[in-house]
Amino acid sequence: MSALLLFSVAACAKTPEAPASGPEAPSAESEPASKPEEPAAHPENPSSESEEASSDAPEEPVSEGPKLIFDTTDLEGNAFTMENLGDATLIMVNMWEPWCGPCVNELPELQELYEKYKDEGLLIVGAFSTTGMDGEVAQLVQSAGLTYPVVKADANILQFATQYVPTTVFFDAEGNLLSKEPVVGANNLAGWEEIVKSYLE
Repeated sequence: MSALLLFSVAACAKTPEAPASGPEAPSAESEPASKPEEPAAHPENPSSESEEASSDAPEEPVSEGPKLIFDTTDLEGNAFTMENLGDATLIMVNMWEPWCGPCVNELPELQELYEKYKDEGLLIVGAFSTTGMDGEVAQLVQSAGLTYPVVKADANILQFATQYVPTTVFFDAEGNLLSKEPVVGANNLAGWEEIVKSYLE
């Protein structure tokens, strides 16, 4: 995926390996993730100018591009596959890391989003790739009260990643890509609702 849809609030530059002590990585210059109501300015992409955000979602799956296949494990080591999607019709994969402040700050709002729209077909799947930080992730999941699955990001998931976290991509129940471009950066509840409702309509 060559372009970024938006820096909605804040994002962290993704490094090959986060330090074991888990300090927050340098963030893209933006307003704090806790400031929900006003649309945040789009920070400048280090490599190119960021594109204007668009809330319009495609009505049909993107015809070209890779397909998502879940074949990984959750924090308890249990297998997580496509069968775990249940009756969900919209899969929201949120790639985040425990050392990324904006990622962590939006977890409670993602949980609220999930609670609000799960009965309409939304399933959020959190995915992280930093090794050696399962304990930190488990603590964050517990403190945020997350009830949606959080899994280890393997190659099948990371093919949709960008150079920043959080990065969020939407799929249908068969793993077909719905996002024309990934959503890069943390968002607030109102922002996520606008995007999710556009796919569920």
